[in-house]
Amino acid sequence: MISIIGITAPYSHMFYDKKAPELIQLEKSYDDGIINKDEYSAQKAILKEKYSFVGFTNVRRFLYAIGLPVALFVSSLLILLSTFIKHRLIIYAIRCMSIPFVITGAYFITWTLWDRQDFPESIYYTTITLLSIVITAILYYIFKIISKDFNKLETLRQQLNPLKRNIDFVSDLADIIPETSETVSYKAMTSVTSEDLKENLGKIEETLND
Repeated sequence: MISIIGITAPYSHMFYDKKAPELIQLEKSYDDGIINKDEYSAQKAILKEKYSFVGFTNVRRFLYAIGLPVALFVSSLLILLSTFIKHRLIIYAIRCMSIPFVITGAYFITWTLWDRQDFPESIYYTTITLLSIVITAILYYIFKIISKDFNKLETLRQQLNPLKRNIDFVSDLADIIPETSETVSYKAMTSVTSEDLKENLGKIEETLND
């Protein structure tokens, strides 16, 4: 949640005015000659002190500056933690935080490469936002499809180890069965079965490696 809040914090600056209404009015008064330079500087210093926040000139600049670093820090902690603890909740948290990261990355890449030119500002930014969401959705479902096949292959590879042990057991059993008139047929059948299983196992491993 902290990571998601951090990644969305830079967008929250859009809900704040770039300049305080009082500062705009002060600049207008100075431009119109209503107040002199000294009075303008004094009142501007007062407004700067009034709207400053944690060393920044206003809350808007603070949110824009701290959002991404907080998101990156928390996300990095989760990713690092996932290398030590394999837990479903951690994987789910990483997946949830990665979605807004992908959207944000796609948004700023598109914004960098696609010049606004003659597009109206609202249509331009709305299009970029929608395009970023679509790109993220497409990537999500592509990865989901790929992961299904990949996970199936990994499951099969994990199941090969106990299968190998069983085949080795059958092979060893064929070796230790004494060759007597009563057991010769069982020994031959066990040996053939062992060879068949080894051959089939080799084919499976060859297919998985391909």
